[in-house]
Amino acid sequence: GNDCDVNGVPDECDTDCNSNGIPDDCESFTDCNGNSIPDECELAGNDCDSNGVPDECDPDCNGNGTPDACETFEDCNENGIPDECDISSGTSQDQDGNGVPDECNPGVPFCFGDGSGTPCPCGNTGGADRGCANSVGTGGKLSASGTASVTLDDISFTAEGLVPTQPALLFFGLNEINGGNGIVFGDGLRCAGGAVIRLGTKVPDIFGTAVWGSGLASSGGWSSGDVRSFQGWYRDPMGGPCGSEFNLTNGLTVTFMP
Repeated sequence: GNDCDVNGVPDECDTDCNSNGIPDDCESFTDCNGNSIPDECELAGNDCDSNGVPDECDPDCNGNGTPDACETFEDCNENGIPDECDISSGTSQDQDGNGVPDECNPGVPFCFGDGSGTPCPCGNTGGADRGCANSVGTGGKLSASGTASVTLDDISFTAEGLVPTQPALLFFGLNEINGGNGIVFGDGLRCAGGAVIRLGTKVPDIFGTAVWGSGLASSGGWSSGDVRSFQGWYRDPMGGPCGSEFNLTNGLTVTFMP
């Protein structure tokens, strides 16, 4: 009655890592890593989140050897999973390749003059993720910052690569034209359409940058769940490549949240 595992060794002399009086070989225990040692006996210095599970058995989505619960990471959608793992697993998309899940970006860019969609009107192909080329460079680029929260109303839009001191207009519509590829319009591509609303004219600074917002919700009239496509129109009267004297940025679609 003192050799539970019938190994010819008295029970009190067998391995009993948790000192409960029962040899390890004679009790049922959790062994997450399959090394025949009870998990509770491997926790010293190996249970960073104090959950009773050895660190090597805890979720570690990026495979860096540190359990997700024990490292600081970006989690913009607050789902408890590092953003990089949401993207790598396909749980979240990252269409613009900026390392931030698309649902956390205020907007998703579309309709580029870089040759990926509708060709620019006179061979004036723009730079990557921009509109068609203009008289000062590779085209205007529209981006957003802040959040898509209607309550916070902190989204703002920045257009860069415009013609300095020439007026620029931010507008939006209900849809992406031509399946998001746009159609020829002036020296560029018209990307956003459908019940268009203008959000105001700005004069770009000497670097060709103009900013709208925040506090745009009252003018835009959007609500949570609304999807709106934004674009910038700007003057290019001196040396514009196609002679239309105006051009446009890429488009940017925003899905508004509460």
